[in-house]
Amino acid sequence: MTMAIILAAVLGGAYGFGADRLAARWPVHEDGSVRGMDWRTVAVVLGSAASFALLAGRWSDPLDLAVLGIYVGALIVLLATDLDQKLLPDLITFPLMAYALVVLVLELNPVLAGKSQVLIADGDLTALLAAVAA
Repeated sequence: MTMAIILAAVLGGAYGFGADRLAARWPVHEDGSVRGMDWRTVAVVLGSAASFALLAGRWSDPLDLAVLGIYVGALIVLLATDLDQKLLPDLITFPLMAYALVVLVLELNPVLAGKSQVLIADGDLTALLAAVAA
């Protein structure tokens, strides 16, 4: 298990570096510039490495890792673009909302696993309350 966490951290760090370099170029800056590596690069790489390592440390089921890995991957790109340009691109946020709805309806979210299914599922209610609160 430890090797899986280390591997997830290394791959997560590489993914974070790619997300930072993407955010430095996309969406295109108004002045056409491309930001060089700076503190944001370090923050995104470390945040991504930690996120993927924690994900691998908490869940081992491949389906759970895939479902949550998509969330984490999208959120890392959103972090990078937000730090760079103070933007959360619709090209990422809108599909992520649709994905979250599909995951909720199909009851694939491992974070909500184990909630009872009386009338409205407790997991569904939890997710809906979290969405409204956000």
